[in-house]
Amino acid sequence: EWKDVTTEAIPARISMSEYFDQNQFVTAYAYTELNAPKEMEVQLMFGTNDGCEFWVNGERVFEVNMPRGAEVDGDKVPVTLKKGKNTLLLKVLQEGGGWEFVVRIADKDGNPIDLNEVKLLD
Repeated sequence: EWKDVTTEAIPARISMSEYFDQNQFVTAYAYTELNAPKEMEVQLMFGTNDGCEFWVNGERVFEVNMPRGAEVDGDKVPVTLKKGKNTLLLKVLQEGGGWEFVVRIADKDGNPIDLNEVKLLD
């Protein structure tokens, strides 16, 4: 079931434990859409607790499967956004303990691009 989550913080920090009762050996997804005024080279800058997979427009652009903390800008992945609607899907794996992710989208120079709405699916 998808849950609406909104944040105005940049980077967006979402604690999955606030939305889900289980926090051991579980997986959740976060989804958002971003409208780009033109084709843009951007950076996904994020951190997850624990492992994750990240897709942009249906293409997997990142994967890591290991216990770790959600470090701000811990992972940086260059991607191309197409003009118009772009989809971002983040799968967050959880072994135990803290369960969160932090994410921002920056232009190629590191300037933030606003990402306000995230939907979660458990």
